[in-house]
Amino acid sequence: MPTYALADMLPDFGAPPPPLRPAQPVVQEPAPRPVRVLPEEELRSRVEAAVREAEAAVEARLAEAHAQALAEIEARHAAELERLHSELGEQAGRAIAERLDRMESDLVALTSAVVARMLGVSLTEDVKRHALDELRRSILAAVGDRDAARIRIKGPLFLYEALKPGLARFADGIEFTEEPGFDLAVSIDTSLFETRLGDWSTALSEVLT
Repeated sequence: MPTYALADMLPDFGAPPPPLRPAQPVVQEPAPRPVRVLPEEELRSRVEAAVREAEAAVEARLAEAHAQALAEIEARHAAELERLHSELGEQAGRAIAERLDRMESDLVALTSAVVARMLGVSLTEDVKRHALDELRRSILAAVGDRDAARIRIKGPLFLYEALKPGLARFADGIEFTEEPGFDLAVSIDTSLFETRLGDWSTALSEVLT
């Protein structure tokens, strides 16, 4: 461990003095400028001008913001109208197409029904004519050469009227009884003849429906 003597702790009085530091220059601060007090009228005028400028700036910013918001609303409104028009157009197009399809189906069904009924009427007339011709031939064959034969006929009047011209020479011996239905029944002595138009009418109605 090192040891120190008293001489080591004392300053060296024989050493030359340290050099003196140069004196710092004194900086003089500028004197404060005198505060100019504005007259009350001029101060009020400046304040009012500043307020007007601030209000004008605020109004300009508000007008710009309002115009921008209005433009955005109009753009959204236009887009919504375009979307609605598009949707309405699509819905109207679908409705018209569906209606046209239904009309076409109804027209086809109606045309088919009309054609079927016309065909049915034509076929019915042919069948009626054929049945009455067969009935007339059967009656003539049963009567033979007898002019005074007693012929009893039952059935609807319209069929009897269609059959009667073919039996003109037996007019005095015909006994007609009108009955509802679609068939004529003819009895000569013990012979019985009849049409089958009722069966034909039922079958035709089932086909047409």
